Amino acid sequence: MTTLEDFNDSSSDQERIIEDEDIPDKILNTTIEQEQEEILEDDAPLFVLEQVKFNTSSEYVDMVAANQIIFIAFKDNKIMRLNLEDRSKITNLDFIPKKEENSIRKLFLDPYGAHLIINCTNGDNYYYYNTMEKPKILSKLKGISIESVAWNTEIKAPQRVTQEILIGDSKGTIYETSIDKKELYLKQLYQLEEQEPITGMYFQRYNTNSDLIFVIVTTPNRLREFIGKKTLEAVFEKYMTVKPGFHPFLGKLNYSELHIQKEKGYAHSFSWLTQSGIYHGTIDTSKRNIDPEKNNVISNASFVPYLIPTQANPPLSFVQTDYHFLFVFPEEFAAVCKLNQDIVVQLDKEFFDISEIGKLKAFAHDFTGDIIWLFSERGFYRIFVNNEKKDIWKIYLNQKQFEMAIESCSNDYQRNQVYKSQAKFHYANQEYNYAAALYAKTNIPFEKIVLKFLNIDNNALKDFLTHKIDAIGEQDFTQLKIICAWLTEIYLSSLNQIHLKIEELETEKKPKNEIEKLKEQFKQTLQDFKYFLVENKRHLNPEITYEMISKHGRIDILLDYALSVGDFERVISHHIQNENYKEALKVIQGQKSDEIIYKYSPILMNHLPVETVDLWILKASNLNTVSLLPAIMRYDPAKNPSHVKSNQAIRYLEFCVKQLHNRDPTIHNFLLALYASNNQDSELLNFLNMEIHQTFYDLKYALRLCTKYRKKDACVYIYSQMGLYEEAVDLALNDNYMKEKNPKRKNINEKNFNNENIKNQNDIQFEDNQEKEIKDIKLATINALKPEDDDLKKQLLLKIARDLMEKQKNIKKAIEFIDEHEQISIEDLLPLFPNSVKIDDFKDQIKKTLDNYISKIRNLKQEMDSTTKSTDIIREDIKLLRDRYSTINPNPRCDLCGTSILNKDFCFFNCGHLFHTSCLQNELLEKNLVSNSKKKRILELNQMIINEQSKHQSDNKNTNQNQPQKPSIDKTQEYIQHLKLELHKMITFDCVICGEVVIKTIDMPFFDEENQSLINSWKI
Repeated sequence: MTTLEDFNDSSSDQERIIEDEDIPDKILNTTIEQEQEEILEDDAPLFVLEQVKFNTSSEYVDMVAANQIIFIAFKDNKIMRLNLEDRSKITNLDFIPKKEENSIRKLFLDPYGAHLIINCTNGDNYYYYNTMEKPKILSKLKGISIESVAWNTEIKAPQRVTQEILIGDSKGTIYETSIDKKELYLKQLYQLEEQEPITGMYFQRYNTNSDLIFVIVTTPNRLREFIGKKTLEAVFEKYMTVKPGFHPFLGKLNYSELHIQKEKGYAHSFSWLTQSGIYHGTIDTSKRNIDPEKNNVISNASFVPYLIPTQANPPLSFVQTDYHFLFVFPEEFAAVCKLNQDIVVQLDKEFFDISEIGKLKAFAHDFTGDIIWLFSERGFYRIFVNNEKKDIWKIYLNQKQFEMAIESCSNDYQRNQVYKSQAKFHYANQEYNYAAALYAKTNIPFEKIVLKFLNIDNNALKDFLTHKIDAIGEQDFTQLKIICAWLTEIYLSSLNQIHLKIEELETEKKPKNEIEKLKEQFKQTLQDFKYFLVENKRHLNPEITYEMISKHGRIDILLDYALSVGDFERVISHHIQNENYKEALKVIQGQKSDEIIYKYSPILMNHLPVETVDLWILKASNLNTVSLLPAIMRYDPAKNPSHVKSNQAIRYLEFCVKQLHNRDPTIHNFLLALYASNNQDSELLNFLNMEIHQTFYDLKYALRLCTKYRKKDACVYIYSQMGLYEEAVDLALNDNYMKEKNPKRKNINEKNFNNENIKNQNDIQFEDNQEKEIKDIKLATINALKPEDDDLKKQLLLKIARDLMEKQKNIKKAIEFIDEHEQISIEDLLPLFPNSVKIDDFKDQIKKTLDNYISKIRNLKQEMDSTTKSTDIIREDIKLLRDRYSTINPNPRCDLCGTSILNKDFCFFNCGHLFHTSCLQNELLEKNLVSNSKKKRILELNQMIINEQSKHQSDNKNTNQNQPQKPSIDKTQEYIQHLKLELHKMITFDCVICGEVVIKTIDMPFFDEENQSLINSWKI
């Protein structure tokens, strides 16, 4: 027996009972002894009643519970409020009906335990909220004998207002109201024809976003459904002319109860107490049909009769749990299973001391905390649900509801029993595939199951082994390997059998539908086998699997398996051996390993150069180009497809150099060699010019290579890069360098041309020679202008001009060349002219040269005159500076120290600032506005002035003593003035307030270390 103080602790007993169950976790190889131990299940009763010790002098009238709150109404019109979360908080409501003959009849509590409605025998109704001092009468509800209340289900937390609620009275009238300290309004919505008491009501929207509302209303003999939209008033309004759908149960009972079970906040199922039994079912709000003449939300309804031998009358009250109905009779408590109507618990007067507690009255079910209370006339009990699910799996199993049985199992032993029974059931019905899958989940010995299927159905054996793999733990690695190997052989044999059957049917010319059916079966088996190989590759020995598949000749399966286990080289080698290079390239393309690409690239480059280079470019970021050189060297341009003309080796190396910015000299040298050997002169020159700023190829190797292939322009460029400008110019002017490389010119006379053809050919050759000479001169000129040494530049230009005169005999072009380059002149070429040359040929040039000289002399004279004028102007400005003056306002003050400026030597700047000479000097020295050398000189001048002034004073003192005046005194004064003038010049170079010198102080602090105390005073 528990006391009132134990309310909050009682729930731990139920948890303790469940935690004490020690359910072993075994699926396979369970021994007989272990299985027998598991059979010994917990024999504790499913429902345990514990009486709560609570002394009271008056009988109980009614009891309601919700959200850990209990209200108990006593016969002496007292109401007690108990809070299970705060055991010490027990509240007695100050409730006294207005008339003595008036007494409490029923209590109605909302799901959150906040709102309480009290119905009295004379029709008075009272309302209590958990913050009120005492209940208040509801005047608008006066005279209404309330039988049921449907609270608002849209409220998700306790609120001060009840929102819209429904009230059903004893005369079949349905009202809508809302209460906040007092009823805000009262509407009559509907009146039942038979005027029976409304014993239960519930309403709810279909879902959060729906405007559909359903209402369930019960009387002792009928259950009605009302469905409508938007508001409760609109729901009932349409039933004024149309009768609602109802479920009748005839009887003489004048009371009943309606209970709703919820899932995730919405009604899921219902149960209704009637004369003959419990009518229960599910509530389905997925329908959208709102025909008022049809039942729209209640479905799958069934009836559970009262099969309790000791009771002839219906129960006073009932409660629905997940799998049972609990009934209370005046002197008895019973629990009946919903599934098979068996009585699982029955307590009578031997358990209840009726003389002490009085007769049993009803249940009070706290749905929020799922706590069930049973109260009598003078006491109450708490009912603990103790693992009510433990035998449910047996009931479902007996009813052949195997899926429900599995869901109800709580340990491996129970599941094993269900799987055994289900497997036997399917095996007996010759459903071998289903049976095989289920046998694999049991702990029946492996050999026994195999023997069952070995001679019956090969597919069933295959299914059993497949599912057994999932049931076996990873620790039994050997068994897994054996089963997987066996399954491999079974799959291969099945494929062979189906294939032979197809060939047999095709030979016998059987109907096509039979052949197509077998082909589809073959396709499905092949697909299952490939999936099996991938899923169980860790349990298969690769070498054994390869051997098995090879013996059956299934090369396609072997390749798929090799890919799944990562044996890519086997697949690539197979494709290459069969000259299926494109498939090999596809496999390589999907690999992350660079070594595979290096290994097979030489072969692929020899057969698929374009595709291979595409692959290299695709994976260029991960490849080492040097490692691909062996493959590039095996490249044969003749293997290119007919539509591809470009050299693939050059294509890849250009990508590496231009896109990847490869700087490896080997790559650059190789690309240069390919350019030279493939007569791609323009690409060669572009490549050389591309590396003008930084050369990554070997210049000497490049020169040898270009010399070998007689690439004149490239050799000239390389000489220039090496700084050999003279050799570059000589080579550019060399006419004989390319003659051996031009077979057309060499063998022209060997061909059988007629005279006209020979003449035309000579004309073309003459034009080609002219273009070549012009090109050579331009190339030589470009390289002649590159040296920084002017003498060398002049020497090279003269060499070009000499070539024009001596070899090409073109004096006019030589003179034009001189005009284009100012580094040389006509006099440089005069010694080179032959004696036969007349001056008329170049007199224009000589005249032009002389004109240039005259122009230069004239320009030089103008520059000299301009310089002389500027010098005179500067002299005049210097003279004017000596006589310049400015006006100072009366009583001027030093801008640094603030004292009068007239009592000391001072300086005045054009900007208007005035400083004492000493203040200005100190400012410059303290703020380091002058260089260290100037600072040192300023200090020296000050010391020298002081010394000379002391010396001058001493000399004056001697003069005053009637001694002859020394001539050196005047010189001393002059020297002091000279020192002061030098000091003045050094310190007055710029204003220390607004001059440029102030900019240098921008990074200097406002205060030095001597003012640290001032700085600290500003700290926060």
